[in-house]
Amino acid sequence: MKKEYTTTWKLKTEVSNRIYSGEDFSGTNFNSPIFKNTSFENCFFSNCKLDDTRIYDCNFTDCTFSKIDLRGLSIGAHGGIYLNCNFDGCDLRRRSFFSPEFINTTFSRCKLKAMEPQGSYFENCKFIGKLEDITFYGHFENDYIKPRKKELFHSVDFSDAIFGDFVSFEDCDLSRSTPPAGKSFEELLSPGSATRVGGRLLTTGELFRPA
Repeated sequence: MKKEYTTTWKLKTEVSNRIYSGEDFSGTNFNSPIFKNTSFENCFFSNCKLDDTRIYDCNFTDCTFSKIDLRGLSIGAHGGIYLNCNFDGCDLRRRSFFSPEFINTTFSRCKLKAMEPQGSYFENCKFIGKLEDITFYGHFENDYIKPRKKELFHSVDFSDAIFGDFVSFEDCDLSRSTPPAGKSFEELLSPGSATRVGGRLLTTGELFRPA
């Protein structure tokens, strides 16, 4: 992997229609960049400064984000796909997503309190560590967010996750997902939470147990 980006970029550098492949961006201060229709393949991001980074319709494949504060990153604006990616030890607290697609992606030991997935699509993803104050949506749309997928919550592995307070699911089919080890979704969801299955609102006591 090439390591070419270890300096501070020019303020608000604009990058469009470019492909970065095999790049190591460790230690880079991106300095509020604007990426449009750009692809990152097999790239490594560690200890980077991504404050006020705007990413529009960009795709990431086989990329790793390690120990980065991502609270200032626009994730999923105008779409974007994260395929076979890994978020390790990143800070995503209070981060609002738009309409990204996460496929075969792992969130490991990240700070995930009050993260807002909103129009995010999850397929064959895995969460490791604690989740708190998060709602996952099976369907989500408003004036600003129009996901490309009709069914957003496909399959998620929570077997190595810990559910803190206020973890809930709305319009989600949980039958394809795995709860934390030794638990069921029914017993983990707090009495005040609810999920929708098949269009019907179910209280915690009515939740089905995944097969």
